[in-house]
Amino acid sequence: MNFTMTMKAKAAVMVVAMTMMMIGMTTANKSEVGSLRRRRRSLPPCTRGKTVPVKICVKTAVNWWGGTDSNVMVRLNGASCYSPYKELESPQNDFEIGDYDCYKFNTWDVGYQVNSVQVKLDPFADDWLMAFMTLRYNNAKSCTKYSLGDKNGWFEDSTPKTLPRPSVVKCSDYKLND
Repeated sequence: MNFTMTMKAKAAVMVVAMTMMMIGMTTANKSEVGSLRRRRRSLPPCTRGKTVPVKICVKTAVNWWGGTDSNVMVRLNGASCYSPYKELESPQNDFEIGDYDCYKFNTWDVGYQVNSVQVKLDPFADDWLMAFMTLRYNNAKSCTKYSLGDKNGWFEDSTPKTLPRPSVVKCSDYKLND
């Protein structure tokens, strides 16, 4: 086991060294390696401006113990800022196995497009398996579908997961046209 850990450590060092060589770093600026991951521009929270309509539909997976009684919250990460977390709630029992639940609300305008969605559960969360989420932002003609896949779709605590923007779908196929 110690040998395996050593081999993994050597491989990690090799990857860093190769990365430094490819981007032309010298020994004088090796400290920049740590900042490579932080180069993505962090967005400010949306705090003013107009609000826009949002409709989100969530499909809970058909899997043993896939449903939850926890509160599910979403945050939209846009082109210019990110929205506050919004709890997805309705009078019915949401996020049960196989359910397709839809929610309408207004939120701050995050820019011309939603780049990703963050989803989290409340701190006292049951596990939950999300199959996919669809989103219609600001009455757009096209909608987006987010998915983490079968293995990564499990939410096991209140740690937020970022859903990337993988595909554009027809709004009418996912009950997002009203």
